[in-house]
Amino acid sequence: MSQQFCTSCGAPVQEGRNFCTSCGAPVASANTQTEVRKPSTQQRICPNCHAAVADGMPFCTSCGHYLDAPVAAPPTQPTAKGPNKTLVAAVAAAVIIVAAVAATLAIIQPWAHDEPDAKSEPAVAHKADKDDAETEDASDATADSDGAADATADSEEEPQADPANTDAAKEEALDASVPAVFDHVRASSELPPDEYNSYYGVNNAVDNDMATAWNEGNESNNGEGEWIEIYADTEQVCTQVRFVPGYPKSELVYNNNCRPKNVTVSFSDGTSIDVEIEDIMGQEITLDLDKPVKTTFVRLTINEVFPGDQWTDCTVAEFHAS
Repeated sequence: MSQQFCTSCGAPVQEGRNFCTSCGAPVASANTQTEVRKPSTQQRICPNCHAAVADGMPFCTSCGHYLDAPVAAPPTQPTAKGPNKTLVAAVAAAVIIVAAVAATLAIIQPWAHDEPDAKSEPAVAHKADKDDAETEDASDATADSDGAADATADSEEEPQADPANTDAAKEEALDASVPAVFDHVRASSELPPDEYNSYYGVNNAVDNDMATAWNEGNESNNGEGEWIEIYADTEQVCTQVRFVPGYPKSELVYNNNCRPKNVTVSFSDGTSIDVEIEDIMGQEITLDLDKPVKTTFVRLTINEVFPGDQWTDCTVAEFHAS
């Protein structure tokens, strides 16, 4: 008896058997040329015993159940992927751009229909523009000429300076620049010499010496109404008056004599200034005039005094004008 082998699993099969006792595969006869197949690596499940069977086997190798058709391998499920963010952003941007263009066209299109064709009447438009420009230029020229005429009229209406007044102002300014010189001095009275001093006269008030003083000589009062005056032979332009009230040779001498409390400074042109004085030893009173005064003299008149501790004569140490 010859022995044959199963073409599916290679197991020995007794001659005359139609199926392999190992795998159940049909066994071809010796006269039949059998195609040798390579064992398959794919498997399928027997529906009868649920055993794994190599793909291509017509029978289950465990129970011999006939497998009518090969079981298709389950389809491979595609791997779930997240949305492509770049693609989504590009699509969204495209949608926004299209919407913006559509909105712009919707706004511009009605205006395009309303505007007249610029090429239909160029000559008329340019001519109108030229006429308007010429009209405006003419109006501007007229306005400029009117303005110039008004300016000329205003300049003609302005009053011209009086040459005489101008010369007088120049002369006054020139005179004010020249210092006034009052080279004489006189007074209403002066105290005669005594055992304390040999001279109390007016020259003591113009010697720039605080240790000397003019003492008025009216014995009937404390000096109210008495005056001292500096003067010149010609008219001078005075801008400032300075004087030192009292007799500040020493504190004792200052307090023993009367001192001016209120005085009047007067000029030959009739103007005058009243001055209130504080009782301060050695102070110099300076009067800067509001405007220059043309005068031949400057007079200081005593109106009221601070009484002396010992004597009744009123004193003035210095008196100057410039």
